[in-house]
Amino acid sequence: MSTSLPPASGDSYALMDDPTPILPGPSAVPAAPTSSIPSSSRQTNPAADPGEGLNLVIDPEPIGPTVAVSHAATVDAQAAAEAKRREAEAKKAQVEAEKQARAEAKARAKAEKAAARATLRARKRSQRTMPVIPGWVGSMAVHAGVLVILLLLPGAAEEAIDLSKRLNAAVDTSVASVEEPLKIMADPSQVRSEYLTDPNANPVGGVLNPSPSATPVVAAAATVSSKSAMPQAVELSASIASPLASMPSMPAVDFAGGGGIAGDVTQAVDNVDQALDQLVREILRELQRTKLTVVWMFDESNSMKDDQQAIRDRFERISSELIDNTSSEQRRSAALLHAVVGFGQQIHFDLEPTPDVTRIKEAITNLRIDMTGTENTMQSVQAVIARLGSKYITKERRMLIVLVTDESGDDGARVEETIQACLAAKVSVYVIGRQSLFGTDKLHIAYTDPVTKDVYYPTIQRGPETADFEMLQFDGLHGRWDEVPSGFAPYELARLTKETGGAYFILPNEEELRRRNRRLERIYSITTLKEYVPDYESRAEYLAKREKSELRRVMAAFINQSKQFPFRHHFSVDPQRFVSEIQAVQRQTAVRLTQLAEMEKALRALEKLRDREPEKRWQAAYDLMLAQTVAYQVKVFEYQNLLAHLLQTKPVPKVKPSRERTPDWEVFHSPKKYANPDATAKKYAEAEELLKRVIERHPNTPWADFAKHELDRGLSVDYHERVLDARYSERARLVPKY
Repeated sequence: MSTSLPPASGDSYALMDDPTPILPGPSAVPAAPTSSIPSSSRQTNPAADPGEGLNLVIDPEPIGPTVAVSHAATVDAQAAAEAKRREAEAKKAQVEAEKQARAEAKARAKAEKAAARATLRARKRSQRTMPVIPGWVGSMAVHAGVLVILLLLPGAAEEAIDLSKRLNAAVDTSVASVEEPLKIMADPSQVRSEYLTDPNANPVGGVLNPSPSATPVVAAAATVSSKSAMPQAVELSASIASPLASMPSMPAVDFAGGGGIAGDVTQAVDNVDQALDQLVREILRELQRTKLTVVWMFDESNSMKDDQQAIRDRFERISSELIDNTSSEQRRSAALLHAVVGFGQQIHFDLEPTPDVTRIKEAITNLRIDMTGTENTMQSVQAVIARLGSKYITKERRMLIVLVTDESGDDGARVEETIQACLAAKVSVYVIGRQSLFGTDKLHIAYTDPVTKDVYYPTIQRGPETADFEMLQFDGLHGRWDEVPSGFAPYELARLTKETGGAYFILPNEEELRRRNRRLERIYSITTLKEYVPDYESRAEYLAKREKSELRRVMAAFINQSKQFPFRHHFSVDPQRFVSEIQAVQRQTAVRLTQLAEMEKALRALEKLRDREPEKRWQAAYDLMLAQTVAYQVKVFEYQNLLAHLLQTKPVPKVKPSRERTPDWEVFHSPKKYANPDATAKKYAEAEELLKRVIERHPNTPWADFAKHELDRGLSVDYHERVLDARYSERARLVPKY
């Protein structure tokens, strides 16, 4: 808007009183002087009006003197003043708004706090007025009500008792009832907890196989003979190793969802009774959730007859326990079925699934003896699933396999595909077996020929406890003949039970071992061995992890190299053959000394990596391997001197070769020294120090026992005359295969 100019009080011009600032522009220039004139004679300068701004009123006929005033300066000053005023007002408004918001928030918080206090007071008043009823009272009331209702119905007494048992299991399974019928069984979950935490807990045995090799596969399905009602054997034929051996491992599963001992590979037991008690508990645990088919798979090898008889003799008690702890409804619906299968090179379905547990005893008695010495364990598990799965694995029924064997099996390369078959069918595998040998795979069993009284040492497959060897396969003289236990199950069976949610029950060894030493047949505390448990991932994962570690990679290379180290240790008594055989071994000992010295040097260079190695098991393996390379240099040097002594003395056997008897010279481990003590004293001391360090660093473990075994048998060698029956080689064909 615009106003009239006031009367002139001198030569000047006036701006209209409009607060809107003048916009900058080309019109902001000094204006001509004006004077007060009649409104009719005034003119408006359109160039000075930006549209909605102020109007400059120019008087064309100024009166009196004029004063030149800068129009732009005046406009800028007024604009700045106006901007400051508006900024101050905006800040004031913002402060007021924030103050009001804080006040409102404070009021809301106060109201919410008051409401919360009121709610809490009301809750406390309610709690003070309500009686406290223990959980067991409520449980008793529920049970009593159910029993009263059911007992009023005719013929319902037995069902009421069975229902009460099931309700007991559902309401509270954390504490065993004083009326629990299975008093002989320890709660496996509690037992494992004690083993893992109590340093004074009962000692337990613990819980694998060389590189994949050609193994058999199922070639034909079993059929049932109409004449004998017994299925025919399934033929197992050889094939290439499974490509599934390179598959990565999967987490262990518990198909039943009830915990228990699922996936435990360190369930040591004192005897078969304890193993069967645990199995009965697992079977009853499963029956709370689903119908169940239990397949009892027995290794048919000759070495298993004692274990088979032990289980057969105790099955009457097992039958009684299972009958007493299953309801009449479960028995009527055949909720629990049993089958018996024998396996070796072939598989035999000796008893089809039946609810009659008394027939199992007869089926075990009639198991065959497999004389081939071949145990196709993994394929037999697959064959059971393929043969029985379509009928006995349903939405309402699961299958559980109990594998009874004293070996690790000859088709361990198929463990991954067997695991996949079990997972697909939701089958858990439980094993009653023996602990693996420490760092090797062949167990020698002493067999005495009943005619000649000569002793033979047939082997069975039992190990190793790891996915590949982690120890030298040479004992300074020949291959591994020691029988130091590992404390763990054989790798393939341990992995199978772990991945399928089963368990491995480790029985004490009872067979007659080669030159058996009861000290070696010991068991270990899992509290001690928990830091040394093997890796149970797939073999492919194990090898990949080993390849990434320089320390493990070098050690693995030395282990493979050591397989070529064993020497001849039997020599002919024939003079000409005797000399040529000894000279050949002398050349080998020179090469072997160089190889062992190079291995020692390489291992010492890796000592810092040993200290940074994250797994205690590999640290122990390094410590023992370093001690062995030094000790075996001493032994090989002593062997060299013994051979020189034999060439020089040319011993004569006491028994001359004849049609009945055949003598030879046998070299064995001994503390007797043949080398010059001055030449070997330093190396002897070093070897003994390193072996004792293994014992100090890893007490009460297989590594410590093996180091002590090395010291006890001596770091040297000796010889004696061995006399055999002349038919020794011929009768070797009659030695049973285990």
